Amino acid sequence: VIAQVFAAKGDCGEAVEKVNAAVRILREVGDPYDLAISLVAQAEIMSSGNSEGSPVVRAALDEAWEIFHGLRLDYWMAETDFKAGVLACQHGQLDGRFKKLSRAERVFTAIEEPAKLRAVHKFLQTLSEQAVALSVSHENKFKVFGSLITPAEMSNFKTGAMEESLGILVRKTNGSRAVFCSGEGGDMHLACSTLLTPHQIKHFCSKFKALLGQEISRVKPTLILDSRRDPYINDLFSDAPNVITSLIVVPFKMGDGSVSYLYVDRLSPDNSLNPFNQDELNFAVGFSDVAAFKWTEIQKNQLLEDNRRLQAQLIDRMSFPNIVTQNADMQELLAQVRQVVNSNLTIALEGETGSGKDLLARAIHFNSNRRDKRFISVNCAALPETLLESELFGYKRGAFTGADRDKPGLFEEADGGTFFLDEIADMPQSIQAKLLRLLEGQEIVRLGDTIPRKVDVRIISATNKNLKTQMESGLFRQDLFYRLTPLTFRLSALRERREDIPLLVAHFLEGTGKSVSPEVMKLMVSYDWPGNVRELENEVKKLVLLASDKTVIGPGALSGRISSFAGCESCLGLAGADSGDHPSFTDRHSMYDYLATLEKHFIVKALQEKHGVKKHAAALLNIPESTLRLKMKQYGLESEQYEKR
Repeated sequence: VIAQVFAAKGDCGEAVEKVNAAVRILREVGDPYDLAISLVAQAEIMSSGNSEGSPVVRAALDEAWEIFHGLRLDYWMAETDFKAGVLACQHGQLDGRFKKLSRAERVFTAIEEPAKLRAVHKFLQTLSEQAVALSVSHENKFKVFGSLITPAEMSNFKTGAMEESLGILVRKTNGSRAVFCSGEGGDMHLACSTLLTPHQIKHFCSKFKALLGQEISRVKPTLILDSRRDPYINDLFSDAPNVITSLIVVPFKMGDGSVSYLYVDRLSPDNSLNPFNQDELNFAVGFSDVAAFKWTEIQKNQLLEDNRRLQAQLIDRMSFPNIVTQNADMQELLAQVRQVVNSNLTIALEGETGSGKDLLARAIHFNSNRRDKRFISVNCAALPETLLESELFGYKRGAFTGADRDKPGLFEEADGGTFFLDEIADMPQSIQAKLLRLLEGQEIVRLGDTIPRKVDVRIISATNKNLKTQMESGLFRQDLFYRLTPLTFRLSALRERREDIPLLVAHFLEGTGKSVSPEVMKLMVSYDWPGNVRELENEVKKLVLLASDKTVIGPGALSGRISSFAGCESCLGLAGADSGDHPSFTDRHSMYDYLATLEKHFIVKALQEKHGVKKHAAALLNIPESTLRLKMKQYGLESEQYEKR
């Protein structure tokens, strides 16, 4: 008691002398219980007075624990373990003494001593805070880049993936697994030293975000020495059999100002306390600098790769790789397109359904100086009038029922880019007036608003109808017609460029490992393709599906309309037509099929007789030369093949 009084007054020398005397007397005449209590007091006094007495302190506590064990006093055994753990940790001797803290905790739990349990946990919390403070101070030797890892590890670190680099952290900290988390928003990038399933990655990201700002700090390292009973920490990894006994999370800023996190944990298969120590925390904090460097390098390389890929895509798009043609008219059209791609003039595309107007519109955009901005395509016939107006021009809050916020329209989204209006002939006249305002003043007004907004959009329109006829019928505004058509390109129907059909078939079959037989190709070339390239593409896709394991596709897989169309022409037979025989009509062919076949036959015969001179052939047929030229274009006939050799 006297020794404790001196210790309280700060007179450590007198306190140590008195407590040593007390222990000597009790060894001679005292009760074992009193001796053990005095040994605990001796250890506390000597530890507070002189750190050099640590072996004597450990010996005193070990002897006290043995006495309490012999007396079967569980409470005092646990109390001695707790004091031994605290005194050792205060002097930096962490590794071995954590076992004593764990043993004390188990005993206090078994004998239901909640106050003592709280004392153990409070001490661990205090210890973790001290460790964190030291880890971010200049005393952390691992903050020096070169002292982190060996030259061999550095070589692997530079060339390996992020997952391999995290293996260094696991080995150096004796951890179980390490995770790198980048980003706190909707998209969190994850790299883990162990293999995770997509479900586990999604689960971890969700649970980890929930802990940020709560159990895990966003601004300083987090060290949880004991996380065994924390349900939120142990829910980070789904379907994990072992308990997470200790945890380190280090936040660090990247070059772009975003915050990333380095996570490392330690698992306990037998549920024992096994926390990280100061050196391991220090290493994790120092390693965060290395991880930031590594992730920056990965992002830089990814950006370079993305840039190379996008440039390659841009070159492909600029060379019109998806517009397959050897037709002279189409090639001339593409040459004209290349000359006007950078102009701000509005472009109108004409052509039948499926002839490739959308494809050409995209080619114009990606060849122009607007290629870095958005390309937006809208089918004017696919949306009702009210919805089309709100989608194109946007709306103001309260403009109609359900408009609970301001919403920009698609024209605003395409600012600086290209807007493709497909089926423009079907646009309601009320919207045509607003479109005219955009073309004239480069400004739009949102639905329900009065404030005009400037936009810079190039308009490309397309229709499969005759827009001039629509205008003359009063279905399309005259002023808008002339605004939309300063540059007009007409895409030929597929039947007008039959020489492209074999090229297109080969293009659509590319990568499938299949080809079509000569009979199939002949039937496809002879067919008129009212759906044009789109119909041809769908037919080829169907042939590939029906071909199964065959590499050469035969005529049996062709659609009936194609084979019957060719059969219509063959059933007439040039000889039969010449001799005046009448074909036998069936329900598979319309009258127009037969008339078209006969018309083509007569034109061919006239060109043959007049050696390809269109003027003489038209006179023989008793039709205008302009009509003959139109019919020849319709049937894909060239006068040169009938010239006299």
